[in-house]
Amino acid sequence: RHLHNFAREVRLTEDEWNAGIEFLTDAGHITDDKRQEFILLSDVFGLSMQTIAINNETHKNATEATVFGPFFVQNAPEIPIGGDIAGGASGQPCWVEGTVTDTDGKPLPEARIEV
Repeated sequence: RHLHNFAREVRLTEDEWNAGIEFLTDAGHITDDKRQEFILLSDVFGLSMQTIAINNETHKNATEATVFGPFFVQNAPEIPIGGDIAGGASGQPCWVEGTVTDTDGKPLPEARIEV
């Protein structure tokens, strides 16, 4: 019903519908076992974050839940404290640091901050 209402609301043309179908088809063609374009598309639409927000209650003194990404890479190399994550890229350096605590403000030992 929502999709049909959307089509009526924007007065979707056949050319626009065809362009949408071609876009989804192209995304499907470049999706494989290592590259999942539909998850990235979900991120672009904000649907990934909305789903996380719906399913994860925000607790007092806690950071709200969020998605890993869209560029999170499993088993990425660990960079030592003070290390350079730029991989040789030029630009203005930026220092990132933080503290991970529980909801009472007590530091969590051995927590990792991933950037």
